[in-house]
Amino acid sequence: MDRSHSMIFNDHIGAVNRSLQAFRADIMEDPLARKRLDLCVISFNHECVTENHFCSAQNWRPPTLVPGGATGMGQAIKVGLETLRGRLQRYRLDGVDCYRPWVMLVTDGLPTDMQPNDARWMEVRQLIQDGEQKRRFMFFSVAVLPEAIPALRQLGAQRPPLQVREGKIPTMFKWLSASFSSISRSQLGAPVSGITEPTATETGWADIPSL
Repeated sequence: MDRSHSMIFNDHIGAVNRSLQAFRADIMEDPLARKRLDLCVISFNHECVTENHFCSAQNWRPPTLVPGGATGMGQAIKVGLETLRGRLQRYRLDGVDCYRPWVMLVTDGLPTDMQPNDARWMEVRQLIQDGEQKRRFMFFSVAVLPEAIPALRQLGAQRPPLQVREGKIPTMFKWLSASFSSISRSQLGAPVSGITEPTATETGWADIPSL
């Protein structure tokens, strides 16, 4: 989750903080989801901070993100995927089956710690592509402002980047809680029903910008 200085624009960071609280309230109303869902939040500006390590939703407390600094996106992605790798390894050691994790990158700008085609960029791109190809996770990239879209496209994820419609950050988190509730009620390995399309005209919260 981006908490760089530019996230103060239109109080985007305030919308994120309020939506994190609402997200937890929604999940806590679902007795299955609050037990089955594990959450980890990593925020970034010029530094990358693990706001909370993986824990069950019922034990999770939403952080309050304070904006400031640059946009160290590359390091945040690396830390996030490494943290997830460790969690999946723990599941395997404990003999615990799990649903395919979701990784969600939310940012409003261009990364300041890597440039397209430099060494870090190519490393991050490879980590995302390898993880998705091996079905270790699903990667979602979300632009709060349109300026972030070109960089997100070049990360090479299977899903095109989404651009949040203005004022729809709360709807995005409402969609997340509803999606996780649907997943928690599904059988492992079976198709999941009940997840709506984020780009739906009337009920959606995002668009896929044209090239």
